[in-house]
Amino acid sequence: MAYDTFLTAATAAELDRLLRGRTLLEVEALPGRDLRLVFGPRREPVFVVLAGEPFPCVYRSRPDSGRLLAPETLLEDPAPGLGQFARVLEARLAGRGLKGVRHLPWERVVEFAFSPREGLRQDLRTPFLVHEAAPRPARVVLLDGDRAVAATWPPAEDDRLTRGAVYSPPPARAGLSPADLLRDWKTFTGPPAEAGSPEPDGCGRAPSPLRHLTRWLLSAAPALGPVAAEEVARRALAAAKGAMRPRPGAPRTVEDVVGAEVLTALRSALSDMVSLYPAGPWSPAVIVSGKPPHAVLDVTAVPVEVGDRGVLLPSRDVGRALETWHLSRRLESRLDAVAARTRRTLKSALARARRKLDRRAADQAEAERAEEFRLKGELILANLTRVPRGAREVTVTDYDGRPLTITLDPRLTPAANARRFFDRYRKARRAASRADLLRSTADHLAWLESVAYDLDQVLAHRGVEPGAEDAPAPAAATLAAVTRRLEGAAETLVELHSIERALAEAGYAARPGPGGRQTTAAGSRPRRPTPLRFVTADGLLVLAGRSARENELLSLKLARPDDLWFHARGCPGSHVLLRLGPEGRTGQAPPERSVLQAAALAVHLSARRGEAKAEVDYTEARHLRRPKGAPRGLVVYDRHRTLLVDTTKVPLPAPPHPDGGGVIDR
Repeated sequence: MAYDTFLTAATAAELDRLLRGRTLLEVEALPGRDLRLVFGPRREPVFVVLAGEPFPCVYRSRPDSGRLLAPETLLEDPAPGLGQFARVLEARLAGRGLKGVRHLPWERVVEFAFSPREGLRQDLRTPFLVHEAAPRPARVVLLDGDRAVAATWPPAEDDRLTRGAVYSPPPARAGLSPADLLRDWKTFTGPPAEAGSPEPDGCGRAPSPLRHLTRWLLSAAPALGPVAAEEVARRALAAAKGAMRPRPGAPRTVEDVVGAEVLTALRSALSDMVSLYPAGPWSPAVIVSGKPPHAVLDVTAVPVEVGDRGVLLPSRDVGRALETWHLSRRLESRLDAVAARTRRTLKSALARARRKLDRRAADQAEAERAEEFRLKGELILANLTRVPRGAREVTVTDYDGRPLTITLDPRLTPAANARRFFDRYRKARRAASRADLLRSTADHLAWLESVAYDLDQVLAHRGVEPGAEDAPAPAAATLAAVTRRLEGAAETLVELHSIERALAEAGYAARPGPGGRQTTAAGSRPRRPTPLRFVTADGLLVLAGRSARENELLSLKLARPDDLWFHARGCPGSHVLLRLGPEGRTGQAPPERSVLQAAALAVHLSARRGEAKAEVDYTEARHLRRPKGAPRGLVVYDRHRTLLVDTTKVPLPAPPHPDGGGVIDR
């Protein structure tokens, strides 16, 4: 539970200070279960996100961050009914000024109060908009001026949120609020069973003192939240020098279990934490993993120490910290879901393709024995009277006068055995006439293996900015670096959707996106593929695809007839193009150094990456073609040459210099 009561209070105070007096312009339904409120003026709008399940929270959003959760990124529609609810909110609230934002004490509930509306759409009532992050599921509730429920999303079945009923806050959680716990400290210091006896961890070991105290605090005051509760326990143990000295004998109270010194320090630390509520001062920060690429772990509004668990990144405001956490959770959860779905699709498709290839290879092997089957069938018919019924084999004389032993099925009559050989003969002839099916099946299997390789590469560079796969990870974590990682995660998600789309076009999966359409929820077309660009030591341009769509674009659309095309031999990998058109050397033989560099890049971007020596096929682009009915990204070539590349001696081509003036040295 990252979005706790402290973050709720800090968010409400920040939004109240920022939005008071501003006019609500519009309400947007975002992909999934999130709403976005846009407050004026239009020249400097302020965006507020009311996030629903599975990560409910309220935060101010930066104008440029919406693209990370855009329909073309998530390829997801708003939840059913959310768009209609957004239109209801806009009809009732647009044009009204905001009177203030408040939160319910020790609850994750934020309330927006709007002023009466004048003019042609005059309405002198004061409506309210309430976001309830708890209890689950999270809800957004529109209230009339008399605080009667006007609309709810998602629809609620309980009496509390029935339309027309006077709104009442969510039922309080079990236990005490942290403030009440301090006033009724005996509730916590009573018998251990009342304070929540700690349970062993999953390995059967007793919990550490820190986890021990954190669990007790949360059982007594759940509203404290895991982050604040752990910080209170940590401070208490630090003040007591980390020692829990229980009294000897059977424990009768919590003091008997943890010791008086720890208990006194615990109450003092809890008092310091409660004193921040509800006005602060707040210390918003994002907690990320200590090692690159610094994945977002948690978010907090109270000062905490993370120690070896990660890195604390302070934020200038609560909104930025919450937004970073929420965007990370949404993108990562979507990435996990799409990656798992694509892996299942590929695993099933590869298994089917391999079985199909085995069957057709067996049929092709049978095709080579067609005349043998015909001969045996004719010889059995010619010797029907000499073949005993139920025999397992028979020896006859063939047309050359040599003896021939024929294996029979003892369950069949001699005539039926002959028909069996003639059936195998006809099947073998059909297989021989359709030898191209074996090549087609092998091509489809190779394409699926290439897509599986693309998927592995996309996920291996998950969260890395496009084109920066081999760049060293940043040594220090910053909010800017985390934001760049989120942009890389969004790009990874787009690439995953591209792989899903390629599988769908090949008939292996349903089309990704709303309703199975190839277009995104907003109706825009998928992002245009952009192959990687490099420059050889001789100044020639090299292009490389990163997915099936980019390979298709590169090999069959961007390539000019004289350009050289490279691919690592016998394994999945990127298509690499050495440009010899207007940007290269039309009509001239390419320098051998550039050819070797392009070949080395093909090895580097293939499953043979890391091998000292590897074979690379290359040919002129005029010899490339896609077989009829073949999936996107599959090309075949009849004329080619093979080059053995020593990757330890041939440097890779460099990316073009950002200002276009030369090449970056490696």
